[in-house]
Amino acid sequence: MRLNHVNITIGKRGTGKTTHILKLIERHRKKVLIVDTIDHESYRKYRAVSPEMLPAWKKGIIRVYGHNFEDVFYQLAHNVTNALIVFEDCTKYIRGYIPDDVRNFIVDSKQKNLDLIFLYHGFGMVQPDMFRLSDSITLFKTNENIERYAGKIPSFEEVKQVNKIVQNSNNPYINHSIKIY
Repeated sequence: MRLNHVNITIGKRGTGKTTHILKLIERHRKKVLIVDTIDHESYRKYRAVSPEMLPAWKKGIIRVYGHNFEDVFYQLAHNVTNALIVFEDCTKYIRGYIPDDVRNFIVDSKQKNLDLIFLYHGFGMVQPDMFRLSDSITLFKTNENIERYAGKIPSFEEVKQVNKIVQNSNNPYINHSIKIY
């Protein structure tokens, strides 16, 4: 089944984002790439590769870390199709505005049969264009007042309602996803 979905996952540290992603990875039918920023302990069970190895990647779950992210995006844009790509803690390599090569990669993801998940620690770290390029948001607990981002988030009222449910829950690992338009 082709979803070709772009998701933003938002939550503070310790709310279960990585556990959630690991569950998605394990049941995904496509090949999976994790763009890991720190050699995260939870992802070490997956084989690490260099960006130059991506053209030869045909199946399985792999990760790339500790490399120049421009090289990673170049290889992704030119050599990767039919995959789920998880961008762990992407504020380390997508800052301020979305570079043209990254924007083009996201826009072209549908034609390349890619599902993309971008993980952030808060609403304030998400670039406004990223909200417009995405199909959904998965919300975990944050320490933010979402009202500050009303002009930045599409479908704001719906996102605000789902966020209120998540923030008011006694479950520290609660999360909900919502489509944005």
